[in-house]
Amino acid sequence: MRIYMCILNLVLSIPDRASMPVRLLHLPFREFLIDSLKEKHPFWVDERARRERIASRCLQLMSGPAGLRHNICDLPFGVLRSSVSQEKIASHLPLELQYACRYWTYHIEKSESSICEGDSTDIFLQKQFLHWLEAMSLIG
Repeated sequence: MRIYMCILNLVLSIPDRASMPVRLLHLPFREFLIDSLKEKHPFWVDERARRERIASRCLQLMSGPAGLRHNICDLPFGVLRSSVSQEKIASHLPLELQYACRYWTYHIEKSESSICEGDSTDIFLQKQFLHWLEAMSLIG
């Protein structure tokens, strides 16, 4: 296991904190992983399908029981955004929910998926659009 970690450290930046993302150190490694000509190698990643799955999971998270809702930070009416502490926002909008709010549209765009009437994206937009806008205004 130790040898694999040493090898991975050559191409990945693996942070000490779980709240920080793993990052690629070398763009050619990413290109190797998603190159459709290498579809047969065991490490090949179907980027479009991965993006679609990530977008779907973001929508599920935002729509789920611990997801977005009206007045998610339980703020009094008319309070200014500047008076809301980062701690309050973080306690009501955990990092994974913040990620989902920020990046679900990016993943849908990169997956090259279409939004169709009645699909999960359409339903999310119909039911959660205003809650998403509220969350986005809170997280900046």
